[in-house]
Amino acid sequence: MLYTSVWPPVFPYTQAVIASAVYLAFSIAYSLWIWKKKPEIRNKIGKTVNIVEEERQQEVKE
Repeated sequence: MLYTSVWPPVFPYTQAVIASAVYLAFSIAYSLWIWKKKPEIRNKIGKTVNIVEEERQQEVKE
């Protein structure tokens, strides 16, 4: 199915498949870069944020 959407080239399907592949490759590369180079960001992934509690803590500090 993927092959037939690329060959023979048919506008806009071929361009959509190419753009999707480029986007997927970029996303994977960026994720791996974050995973290796930015562990502080990696450790925050998936954690919930309580904005009200954070604002209270900032008010107490000030």
